[in-house]
Amino acid sequence: MKKAQVTIFIVIGIVILVSLALIFIVAKIITLENIKTQEAKRQIPSQLVPVVSYVESCLKDTADKALTISGIQGGNLNFKPNTYLSLPDFNLTYYSKELKLSAPPLTKIENELSMYINDNKNSCLTNLNNFSEKEITIKKSSVKTAIKENQVDFLLKMPITIIKDSQEYSFDEFIYTSIVRYGKVYNLATDIAKVPCIQYLPLQDQDIKISYQFYQDKNIFILDDENYNNFTLAFAVESC
Repeated sequence: MKKAQVTIFIVIGIVILVSLALIFIVAKIITLENIKTQEAKRQIPSQLVPVVSYVESCLKDTADKALTISGIQGGNLNFKPNTYLSLPDFNLTYYSKELKLSAPPLTKIENELSMYINDNKNSCLTNLNNFSEKEITIKKSSVKTAIKENQVDFLLKMPITIIKDSQEYSFDEFIYTSIVRYGKVYNLATDIAKVPCIQYLPLQDQDIKISYQFYQDKNIFILDDENYNNFTLAFAVESC
């Protein structure tokens, strides 16, 4: 009887593993198809491909820098008084203060990432002048950021018009997706911060490294997602 039960559990386990594998494969296929469909819908004129590639490379560099700074500061790029722990080199966001959850909402993090990118992108866009064979006009821009479980999507709306050989070509949407699990790491961070009077490491995650240390009687947590582009989220928790 026991052997039969063990066999059943083994079979169930195999079925679950096969099912998960199939789900992963199907999800990957769907994602690839969505990317292809999205690229097809964009309909980038061939004359604009070098410029679009250059702008999106600039968007990537600026967005990656913004993500790094946002992560090591706990999500905030702009701080309000009494919301952060002051460290020698930077400020660290409180995720729990006075026994209350104080983590910044994802919408605030998204908005600040968008503002940072829009304010700093011009530092690399100046080289657009290198496309000397084209007359380039750029209008006012805006950035939209969407933090998801396993990625962060950036959309730069910036109308560009190029005149070449008396022909005018226009394009206005530039995209970049960073494969960092900001949403997953953030959710883990808020779960940790919800535990009152932290005296121990309350949670472990099999693929996110969790470490902490004390600084001026405060708990500093560091979450390292080393498997996905080495994204790090750090935050402070006020001790009891």
